[in-house]
Amino acid sequence: MVLTGEGKIDFQSLRGKVVIGVARRTKEKKIPLIAIVGDIGDHIEAVYDEGVTAIFSINRVAVPFEQAKLRCKTDLSLTMDNLLRFMSLTN
Repeated sequence: MVLTGEGKIDFQSLRGKVVIGVARRTKEKKIPLIAIVGDIGDHIEAVYDEGVTAIFSINRVAVPFEQAKLRCKTDLSLTMDNLLRFMSLTN
């Protein structure tokens, strides 16, 4: 499994952002890819066709960007902890 991320996954991601480039490579090798992002845009369904297995946003509370950037490290840590706890259930 590969974990990768970016600030926002959206339609522009399909035009060459890192997540999609990595996803295309992992898809070829049948390796799952999880994207950890700040925001999830609308109309992103095509990213799954490119090889993204799942997308998780670290934004745990709906707040303006000025407040979100102050809590991003903690929110990322909590999101990763949650994800790893979930993954441990499948092993």
